[in-house]
Amino acid sequence: TDVQLETGDTASTYVREDMATTSQKCHRYLQRVSGGGNNYTYMLGLGNSSNQVHAGMRHMHGLMRIAPTGTASAASGLQRNDGSGANETSSTQILLYSPSTHDFSLIITAATVTANTVYHIEWNGTGWIQMSAEL
Repeated sequence: TDVQLETGDTASTYVREDMATTSQKCHRYLQRVSGGGNNYTYMLGLGNSSNQVHAGMRHMHGLMRIAPTGTASAASGLQRNDGSGANETSSTQILLYSPSTHDFSLIITAATVTANTVYHIEWNGTGWIQMSAEL
């Protein structure tokens, strides 16, 4: 600890930051939501066609430095909120990001979806949603 690398011939005063400040600075560039291990990430969505469910999610770490690029692994499971109609998903697409509200929306594609029906969406321990605003 207490190491700072700088360019040039003159060293500046070392400034120690708390972990929360450093973490917040990092989250301006990259945010990832994942279950990890045996845990799952869940969200609710609404069926809007015969094979798509729209869902929304809010960033948990605040504002990103620019509108990010979103990527996601395919959700591992999709079923009606009443527990019936389980089926595997084929893809997950980031549709829209709103920098003012930190929200983004997703489209999950599956074999069979009923319009205007609430769905329970899950990503298993290896699934993820990621927003990147890197340089």
